[in-house]
Amino acid sequence: MLLGLESFSYHLAFAYKQMNVFDFIRRTAELGLAGVEILVEGANLGHLGSEDPGFLRDVRALTDELACTSNSTPANTDRGT
Repeated sequence: MLLGLESFSYHLAFAYKQMNVFDFIRRTAELGLAGVEILVEGANLGHLGSEDPGFLRDVRALTDELACTSNSTPANTDRGT
């Protein structure tokens, strides 16, 4: 089993600009975890920070460099049930 970390775990650090998505990915790797899940709901796609193609390539390059798998999820998980 592989373990990862969801960016909402650091939502206050993101809110107070103490962390960005690159810091989060690096921190996840420092903790020895295998993957990241990045919150993408809200302004600038939530914790991701931008939808610019170059920016997204940089995010992907860092996850590849650190051998982290990545996933993104909206915060609202209400499925109408």
